[in-house]
Amino acid sequence: MKSRVKQLLIFLGGLFVGALVVLIIMGRASQQQYANSYTLSVMEKAFEATELRAHRQDDLGKRIEAMLPSGVMTIHQHKEFQNAPYGMTALRTVKNFYEVNSLPIPPEISDILKSVPSDH
Repeated sequence: MKSRVKQLLIFLGGLFVGALVVLIIMGRASQQQYANSYTLSVMEKAFEATELRAHRQDDLGKRIEAMLPSGVMTIHQHKEFQNAPYGMTALRTVKNFYEVNSLPIPPEISDILKSVPSDH
């Protein structure tokens, strides 16, 4: 009887240690993902600042605007982006961009953005 209890305690201890290791690894992976995202954001801002300082704001605006349809498609096609805390907000922001600037919505994302509720 004591050997069974001992085996059970060893098993539960191993299970606990394994779970703890998984949590530590996942925590580090999450921190690394955040760090990568943050550093990429800083790089983007530095690039944008460089373009603006060089008086190339029109080119910068065109490049950013040209990237919007692929961003919308990516969010629409991947559940993890749709379920992200700001997934719908990102789509709503793109829709708002086209509305505020009285620009036609590109046909490839028109149906997607029509299904997004406006924020007003």
